[in-house]
Amino acid sequence: EFFSMNFKVNENTLIPRPETETIIEEIKKNFKNKKKLLVLDLGTGSGCILLSILKEFKNAVGIGIDKHLETVKIARINSKKNNLSKRSKFFKLDWRQKGFFKKVLKINKKFSGNEKFNLVVSNPPYLLKNEMKNLVPEVTYEPKDSLYDNKDGLSFYKTVLPEIDSLVSENSYIYFEINPENRRNIAKICKNN
Repeated sequence: EFFSMNFKVNENTLIPRPETETIIEEIKKNFKNKKKLLVLDLGTGSGCILLSILKEFKNAVGIGIDKHLETVKIARINSKKNNLSKRSKFFKLDWRQKGFFKKVLKINKKFSGNEKFNLVVSNPPYLLKNEMKNLVPEVTYEPKDSLYDNKDGLSFYKTVLPEIDSLVSENSYIYFEINPENRRNIAKICKNN
């Protein structure tokens, strides 16, 4: 259960955690009076973040992106299960691919009639190498590349943040989970972009 909704998960997805619900709570505070919400969820996994946002905001539509087809299939199942398949679409794409940002805008134009989003969310792989050695038992069953980028925990931010302006409209918001150990590095990436 995540944000009072049930989600199917398997070895291809992260298990939704209560701390991720904080993202939804913050979005609810900032988007109370928004007329239309166009949401992009990068690394959607089970779809729990995107689908919870859609449940809370009846005027929202969204797209979930993940690099694994099996994961996208789970998100689609969860969308149907929670009666949100008309307002959500899920696609297999990798943010490291050349042309990724243009493809996402093209998909959104076709789906919502708009190119750009006013809300981008993500729970990207952000653990550090030393943290991978000390995982709690239930996390050891989750896909490693959803937890750790095999580098410094910053690959997602280094790739997406320099391009974020191409994805968002004016007065947009981004909500990304971060590793507190990397907050200064992420702030620096944000400042430089």
